[in-house]
Amino acid sequence: MRYFAFVDESGINDQEQLFLLGCLLIPAEKIGEYYDAVTRVQSQILTKVRQREEVLQENLSDTELIKFLQGRRKPYEIKFRNVNPNVLQEYRWLMSQYFKFPDVRYRCLVYDKNKFPYNKSMKFFDQYVRELCMLIKNCVSAEDEIVLLPDDISFSGEENYEQVVNERLRVNGRNVFGTTRLQSHSNIFIQLADVLTGAVLCDVRNDETHVAKQELVKFIKTKTGLNSFSHSKVSNIPNYFSVWHYDEPNNRRRQ
Repeated sequence: MRYFAFVDESGINDQEQLFLLGCLLIPAEKIGEYYDAVTRVQSQILTKVRQREEVLQENLSDTELIKFLQGRRKPYEIKFRNVNPNVLQEYRWLMSQYFKFPDVRYRCLVYDKNKFPYNKSMKFFDQYVRELCMLIKNCVSAEDEIVLLPDDISFSGEENYEQVVNERLRVNGRNVFGTTRLQSHSNIFIQLADVLTGAVLCDVRNDETHVAKQELVKFIKTKTGLNSFSHSKVSNIPNYFSVWHYDEPNNRRRQ
């Protein structure tokens, strides 16, 4: 198979206990069809958001309006953190498109930094690349060909991100045609990976503070037939959905 692999992350800050990497694998032959399906729903979400903002702006004072406009530095993104009651139904529709494409796959690596602290002598760049390569190695076989498209992350130092990732994946026997980072606001598939990864994190944390987000998590779990993401789980119906916890011995041996 030939895949486009879109990767999003959560928990890169030192103070966060969990680090997650989610990979959305889309067959090259299906990416155009999938793009058309999800952008139709994306347009509906953006329309609702604009309508909501117009109502809000009409009721803001001049000072509040200036603050609101200053806060909007980037275009609206489809992200798990942006799920709210106003757009919950549209986010459900968006997720339902994932389950309509049986060849589209998702896999999430959950790494608990409390159980497995990072080596303090190891640069974060090397730690990140180690886990990224570990995830991709377990997403595709040596026979598959992939183009890796991760969310753009800035690293201090002189590291050549793309070159290092390509070399390490090839050392692990993976056929990487190329790697390039993408700005998340420019790509709907990175945003979809964010929603799925955010849903896994929300369930692992057992975060019950946001009802709309919990409803979306429940929808995804119902579709996959999985009752929890707090342990390593795999579902192949209606398509592949996997949560892989690094802290489980059987999974650690797969590295």
